[in-house]
Amino acid sequence: MSSILTSSLNFITNFVKKLPGFSRIQLGMMLALILPLFYTHKRATLAALAKKSGVGYDAANYFLSDSKWPRIKDLNQARIEQLCSH
Repeated sequence: MSSILTSSLNFITNFVKKLPGFSRIQLGMMLALILPLFYTHKRATLAALAKKSGVGYDAANYFLSDSKWPRIKDLNQARIEQLCSH
């Protein structure tokens, strides 16, 4: 893996871990679905991401559709604060 990709993945991992309002399990699921996007050049489907990450389609679908998410306003504020701190 190239050092640029490794650096980018570390940044994404650190960024996601600082998002407020998610449980540890939800953060793990988010990372499991985001990181495979860096390894594919094709259009990613939920089934493909779930398979690549090993989390299972039903778990990924539940996380994206039914899991309780923090308020968008809080997530956006955390995102802005993290981006401004770098």
